[in-house]
Amino acid sequence: MPTVIATPGATDANSYTTVAEADAYFGDSFGRGLWTTASASDKEALVITASRTLDQYIQWIGQKTTADQAMEWPRKGTPYASDVIPSKVKYATFELAYFTLENGGLSFAQQTVDSVKVGPVSVDFSKNSTDAGIPSFIESLIGDLGSPIIVGGSTVRMAKLERT
Repeated sequence: MPTVIATPGATDANSYTTVAEADAYFGDSFGRGLWTTASASDKEALVITASRTLDQYIQWIGQKTTADQAMEWPRKGTPYASDVIPSKVKYATFELAYFTLENGGLSFAQQTVDSVKVGPVSVDFSKNSTDAGIPSFIESLIGDLGSPIIVGGSTVRMAKLERT
């Protein structure tokens, strides 16, 4: 059973939230009954996984407060105190944990393109494509605190065109 360590700036921290905070968040949310049916160990694994995933796939603003802290937050060079995890980061952690629970994980598969036409420009996605990365609604929660390293939400932000 994993142990959640949500102490800001700690060298052994592994989560931005505790399970108790997540329980309170989802307890006040409509239609989130799936969270209450999850086991305690699943909830712990979910908040840890969500926190680590955010750190792996979001390029946060500012710099870590100390070089030896385990998690990316707290940070200096931001509008937040250097010993605080912003509410937006906690909300994103809750939502990503729930999304992971509800969907059985995250997909980091690339979008596949069946065809590209140069003039007039046209792009066709494969019918078998899946969303990749952090879901766009979670990206929007933390939009001013960082940017995604892997783009989600069925969007293409850059396409490489090659002459054949």
